Amino acid sequence: MKPSTPTSRPLFGAALLVPALCAAPALAAGVDVVTQHLSVDLSGELLRVQIDATVDIDGAGSFPVYGLVAPATELTVNGAPATLRDDEQYGALVQWLEAPDAGDGPWAVHLVLEGAPSCRSQLNPNLDACTFKDDERVLLPGEPGAAWYLLNVSALDPFTGSITLRTATDMSAAAGQGAPLTDEQPGDGTRLRHFAIDTPTETLGAWARRGSAVEVTASDGTRVVVTAPEGADVVPLTRTAEAMARVLPRYQSMFGALPFDEVHILPVSGRFAFGGMGLLGNIMLGDFITWPDFDYLIVQGAAHELGHSWWGGLASAGDYVGGGFLQEAFAEYSAWRALGETGSDDERLAGVRMNAVWYLTQTDPAADLAILDESLYDHQDVYVLVTYHKGSVVLRTLEEKVGRDVFAQALAAMVARGPGGLSVDALVEEVAAAGGGDITRDVEQWLRQPGFPALTVGVDEGGALALAVEGDYALHVPVRATFADGGVVDSALEASMGDNALALGRRPVLVEVDPRWSMVRTVTPRVPGDVSLDGRKDAVDLMEIALRVGGRVPEQRRQDGSYDPLYDTNADGAIDEGDFAAVLE
Repeated sequence: MKPSTPTSRPLFGAALLVPALCAAPALAAGVDVVTQHLSVDLSGELLRVQIDATVDIDGAGSFPVYGLVAPATELTVNGAPATLRDDEQYGALVQWLEAPDAGDGPWAVHLVLEGAPSCRSQLNPNLDACTFKDDERVLLPGEPGAAWYLLNVSALDPFTGSITLRTATDMSAAAGQGAPLTDEQPGDGTRLRHFAIDTPTETLGAWARRGSAVEVTASDGTRVVVTAPEGADVVPLTRTAEAMARVLPRYQSMFGALPFDEVHILPVSGRFAFGGMGLLGNIMLGDFITWPDFDYLIVQGAAHELGHSWWGGLASAGDYVGGGFLQEAFAEYSAWRALGETGSDDERLAGVRMNAVWYLTQTDPAADLAILDESLYDHQDVYVLVTYHKGSVVLRTLEEKVGRDVFAQALAAMVARGPGGLSVDALVEEVAAAGGGDITRDVEQWLRQPGFPALTVGVDEGGALALAVEGDYALHVPVRATFADGGVVDSALEASMGDNALALGRRPVLVEVDPRWSMVRTVTPRVPGDVSLDGRKDAVDLMEIALRVGGRVPEQRRQDGSYDPLYDTNADGAIDEGDFAAVLE
């Protein structure tokens, strides 16, 4: 999910950077939100939220929380009246919950919000912080000035608890984690559902909508429920439910089981800030994703957001720098791996290639930043290209180097570290523990420096492949050679900056360097036009281009244009007749 402005402390609690403040209010004392039990009434014209929370306090008579989405009508701490005070710097975007006489220890906080919710985002007036329409009621993760549960502004702070959701009787609904524990109609024209929050989380959503539900049960028994808005084409939503039921068991086998047996995919209308948002089993997708023009996006988008149930849900980043990579890139990598391993490997290849090509073609080299550059969040376009696109392919690179099973074992161990446990150091440690060796050099070259390696390739008469690497890289480069008698040999070259060689034994008619896009790179023939990389221009080059005619730089993010710059010999962004002419010349 694409974030908005980050805060100065990690707010990656459940798959996203919560839209936040440039500098959180300083807090010298200890604050720990332990539990929150929420009663949320979405049934009437006004919103009512009751929060009963336990907060451990050490050395403070107050603590800051995000400002509320509706007016506070009741507030007590340990049964005594308490107050909310606007922050001196941020005003009502941040409020201080004050109970100076409560002392240290557990605070029992009782807070009621009631009134018309302020659904316009305080950070971006063009977006919505919630939705409150007749046929749809959605409370998104809290942001400054529009929170509906307690958010600790000053620290990563997961909590447990419950949500009791009251809606109109004909509305579908989701909140908390998994299926509702109880679902009843008390006879007053409303419907009450009680959801558990048994797994620690920082980020919640509550959703209710009129529509029709599609339910598919995965092979491991987990249910996937997609609720379609009224009048929506259910075909893409059904396809999405079926795809998620396919990849969900793969996720659980790789990274560990979810602690509940139902996940929801929830379309959100209005000025939703994101294409998708993953909230530990509840996946919100912008309604636009169901339109025909975005048909290519819905399955892969849902798979990415479902991946956040692990990368941001069961585990989250403890560091601000690199937090986006440790959640967004890992969710993107996981999505394409699961789609490929449960469907077609070509589907995975298309996704990895798409991400690599989008980064290669859309990034201005002069503005490029390293994945772990601490200023990356200040450059949103670069952030998306570097984190989602390059970052996910870098994980594919590490997998290729250490092996699929070893890498999956390392990632499962990272998830087991839980909220706040994800870090680049943890990645290095768990890969080594799984038997993948020391990837410190890979971290330095792929995460701490911008750019990518440029490979120049050719073959001499004796069958020796020469590969020159531009850039300070040490690479594991897969190579496939096809010979005139139809024989095919797969091998790999350990290459570093400068000239490298691989003996093939005899001269091939076709060489494919990194044919499965295991890394972000460019491959350029030493002989211009020699796209078969066998050291000569001949009919094979024309055939190779013919096989790829129609490939193009995609016009939209996340759309695969089957483009490979190797075969775009005239570098015009499309593989077409012009590339034949360039070879013939």
